[in-house]
Amino acid sequence: MTSLTRTVTAAAFESVASGQLGFTNMVDYGITLPELASGTTPPPQGARFDLSLEGQLTGPITGKMLATDYINVRADGRFELNMFGQITTTDGALISFEGHGVSVHKSDGTEGVRMSVKLVTQSSEYAWVNSVTFIAEGIVDSAANTLAMSLLR
Repeated sequence: MTSLTRTVTAAAFESVASGQLGFTNMVDYGITLPELASGTTPPPQGARFDLSLEGQLTGPITGKMLATDYINVRADGRFELNMFGQITTTDGALISFEGHGVSVHKSDGTEGVRMSVKLVTQSSEYAWVNSVTFIAEGIVDSAANTLAMSLLR
């Protein structure tokens, strides 16, 4: 193991927000998510879903998050995530959220989510978010229609 590898693996991520987001609306474009979940193969051109989410975040960033995930399901079944939204903090600041990543099916029936996230704000209180690339990790519970998510730096 090189010293660079040791340094990177020893670095700890700090949670800046976590919470549970509920699914509030789903738009499909020809094939439904339950059809894919039941084993239907995506069409050759793939499939598209617009999934709206809403929930509360707590941590150094505390507030309400509203977002839409523009999900592309490739013909090989890989879920590509493109989430855009906003966080309204409890003190009234607005923070733009943009995340891109993937969802991977886990053996327990849930979906693991990992995204690279960019936050942007004009608030002086939260200006520190403008210069950080974040990682969002989470678990989708399709039965409960929720995404449990942590935002890490």
